Amino acid sequence: MKKKFNQTVSLWIDFFDLQHSSCSDYLKIAQKRLHEEYQRITEYLCPSTEPKLIKAFLDEYIGEENSITLLKMESSGLVYMIRNNQLANLSLLFNMFTRREESFEKLRKCLSEFIIEEGN
Repeated sequence: MKKKFNQTVSLWIDFFDLQHSSCSDYLKIAQKRLHEEYQRITEYLCPSTEPKLIKAFLDEYIGEENSITLLKMESSGLVYMIRNNQLANLSLLFNMFTRREESFEKLRKCLSEFIIEEGN
């Protein structure tokens, strides 16, 4: 299962090129894929597989490396979204990152750093 997500994400990231695309575009596609995984669980997988499957999905799509990259993107990351009042994109970012505790912690830290920096 994790191998499937890893291969899918690797191929998709190579195609998408996170460094030259937007955070919100990546998150929209990740959200769509997450919805598809929930549909697969509902339609033909055992419900007991849901926590493990969703965890594997989130670890790959917004795991350690990707979450930092997404948050720090200069032209579309967290700070950019805040400065440009992109509420829908901020909502999407929050929605996806709160699904994975480690990613949410990175979001919280990045937001805290931004607030401290802006306050100085």
